[in-house]
Amino acid sequence: MKIKLKENDVKCVVSGHGHTMKCFNYEGILKWTIPCRADGVNGPGFAGPGGDTPPGIYEIGLITKTNKSEPLSIWHSYGRWFADLVELENQEASRGRAGVGVHGGGTGLKEPLAAEQGWKPTLGCVRLQNRDLETRFIPMCQFIKSKGGKIYVEVVW
Repeated sequence: MKIKLKENDVKCVVSGHGHTMKCFNYEGILKWTIPCRADGVNGPGFAGPGGDTPPGIYEIGLITKTNKSEPLSIWHSYGRWFADLVELENQEASRGRAGVGVHGGGTGLKEPLAAEQGWKPTLGCVRLQNRDLETRFIPMCQFIKSKGGKIYVEVVW
């Protein structure tokens, strides 16, 4: 699937092997690069719950801020934010999957809410360091959405 970006759109490319997320504006100009992980606890592979993040193009849907009233398990798993990845190519459903997103945190890490918490595999999501999530990715998503734009995320392996 080829996405034609409009003026207020951006595209983030997640490299599963390269452990990076690169953000490009609608003209294809690189705006920033941050570390990420797309490794699933049941990877390598993309089938079934807990596999690596399936390759393909997604759109950022609902962005949720977690809060102190939620169980610590939510905070530890996701950090303070969760951005839903809406599949555009049936890459989740065709593999018996649903519900992947972009988040920080990390259950089992020494300090899952620290600015640089470290890395743990997810249940199939893209994990960012909390600092990058909170200072780059989420503000960019909020800004683009406020301008009526879309945020596309392409996962490649």
